[in-house]
Amino acid sequence: MTVIVLNNASSYFRGSLAQYLLEIRANVFVGNLNAKVRETLWQQILVECRKEGQNIKPEAILLYSTNTEQGFHMKMEGVPYRHVRTIDSQQLIAIPEDRYQYYTDKRDNPSEVIDIDDFLAGKDQS
Repeated sequence: MTVIVLNNASSYFRGSLAQYLLEIRANVFVGNLNAKVRETLWQQILVECRKEGQNIKPEAILLYSTNTEQGFHMKMEGVPYRHVRTIDSQQLIAIPEDRYQYYTDKRDNPSEVIDIDDFLAGKDQS
């Protein structure tokens, strides 16, 4: 089983993915691919995400079944606030500390939290 979540990609590129996978919801593609096709599609996604001159960069997450303890493997591209980290052969999602603090503050005081960009820039919340 393969799942690809693709945000901010062109309609043309989404259509090309739809040749191989079923788009079950906007930007969520699911299917059963062999490793060669999956890796070829991932390389195409990397090229799409890394194109120069785009106002909004596409973001992609690839999940696929493997014979591991977790039962799947994941890759991410273009998602700056989350990273895949492998610890003791377990893949985990790492959120940088400044982003983590923002989400903690947002959860504890939802009406008092400022915009994420202002928060990261160090602007006062008053």
